[in-house]
Amino acid sequence: MDLDEIECWYSEQCLKHQKGCKKSCYKYDEIKSLMDKALIPIKMQKVHKMVVEACDKESFSELYNIKCDMKSFVAQGKSLYIFGKNTGNGKSTSAVKLLQTYFDEIYYGNRFRTRGLFISVPDFMSKLRQIIKYPDDDFNRLLQLIKEVDLVIWDEIAANNTKEYDIMTLLGLIEHRISNNKSNIYTSNCNQVEMNRILDDRLYSRIWQLSVKIELKGIDKRYM
Repeated sequence: MDLDEIECWYSEQCLKHQKGCKKSCYKYDEIKSLMDKALIPIKMQKVHKMVVEACDKESFSELYNIKCDMKSFVAQGKSLYIFGKNTGNGKSTSAVKLLQTYFDEIYYGNRFRTRGLFISVPDFMSKLRQIIKYPDDDFNRLLQLIKEVDLVIWDEIAANNTKEYDIMTLLGLIEHRISNNKSNIYTSNCNQVEMNRILDDRLYSRIWQLSVKIELKGIDKRYM
């Protein structure tokens, strides 16, 4: 997808916004680089306006409070668990918005470094099993980046039953991040009981017990 197909995230507040201005905008270039290097899917990079249902007003208010102090949230190595049984009700979109907010605050002088990552856990696990037989230098670099970047979104964690090898790998990466004061955002359809059933006690405790928990109860809005 061409860059021009992605509406600028800052068009409503940018005084210089005009057609074609993205091609000469330092902020746009840096944010776009941060989002691309974070492996955020193109569709999720586009500007999304959330529809907030009455049942989720309090939850989105909590998310907004975190968003307003996102740089501090990351600096303190805090973690957030966004969950809800319904698909498509804003969990992943909210996580990406928080990551982008962090990018907004640190882009200046970043010099196109990788500062955050969006990890689809099911895809990550699938690739993890493949590299046992087929080593992949790019994936090994990703494993190292997961340990180093300021913030990782673990999307759809505990989406399905995981094998011992998967759990040990996730446990090692998440434990390393927590021990080094690195921030994490987890999204999941699992509540506390379901998560504890799918993950082993060690991984469950590090994710559930050490995270701020926010539940979204709204309906699927993907096709609204």
